[in-house]
Amino acid sequence: EDQKVWKAVGLMLDAPGDPHSVQSLADAVGMSRSTFAKHFSEAYGTGAMELLRNIRVQRAANLLCETDLPVKRIADIVGFRSRSAITRMFEKFTGITPQD
Repeated sequence: EDQKVWKAVGLMLDAPGDPHSVQSLADAVGMSRSTFAKHFSEAYGTGAMELLRNIRVQRAANLLCETDLPVKRIADIVGFRSRSAITRMFEKFTGITPQD
């Protein structure tokens, strides 16, 4: 419903590997950090960084299934800083490791 907030979601979907932050997303849509966080939470029922982690894990899962790329390369593409970071998040959200 909130077009500005939707624009921020679009940025995350288009480039999940970019170094997004609440502040950078707020700046991109012309809101203060606190106003953006409030509007985002009201619109999606979660924080922007939580949604971004979900997007990154989902994108990683797709790449793991559809490509032969190594886990470290997929981590780089979707915005995780290391193989251990992607493994922790992937296992937290899916219950399995990226290798599995």
